[in-house]
Amino acid sequence: MRACLIKQVVTTANMERTPEYIAWQNMRQRCLNPKFRQHKDYGGRGITIFKEWLGRGGFNRFLLEVGKKPSSEYTLDRKENSLGYIPGNVRWATRITQNNNTTKNVHIFANGVSKTVAEWSKETGLKDSTIRCRIRMGWSGDAAINTPVRKKLPPTPKW
Repeated sequence: MRACLIKQVVTTANMERTPEYIAWQNMRQRCLNPKFRQHKDYGGRGITIFKEWLGRGGFNRFLLEVGKKPSSEYTLDRKENSLGYIPGNVRWATRITQNNNTTKNVHIFANGVSKTVAEWSKETGLKDSTIRCRIRMGWSGDAAINTPVRKKLPPTPKW
C-alpha cells in the first residue's frame, strides 16, 4: 500500500509543471479562493468543482476525464457556463471557441441555427454593429442576418 501512495505522490509531483496541472490549479483558485481575482466570476457566482476532482488523487481523476491539453492554443473551458466543472462539461478549447461561449455573448437564432453575433458577422460579412443595431431595433434574427446593407447614395449635386 505504501508503494502505491509513493507512486501517486511521485506521479503528481512530476505533473506539477505541466499545463494540465496548472489549469487544474487555476480552476481550483477561481472557484475556491475568495481572494483570487476571478473568484467573483466563478466561485462567487456559484460555479463549483466536481468533488472527485478535489483532494488526494483529484488531479489524476480530473486528467482522466479531460485528457491532455492538445496544444498551447487550448485552455480549460466549460461547455455550459451555468454549470460547474463537472464530468461532461469540461473540455480543452481554443480562444475563439471560448470567446463564443461567454455569458456576455448575444446569441441570435436565424436560418434555423443559433450563433453569436461574432459568428454571424464572420459568416455573412455584416459588421457586428449592424447586426446588434438591427436586433436592438426589434428585427427578427432572420431579418437581421439575411437583409443586405443598403448602399448609401452619393450626395445630390447642388447645381
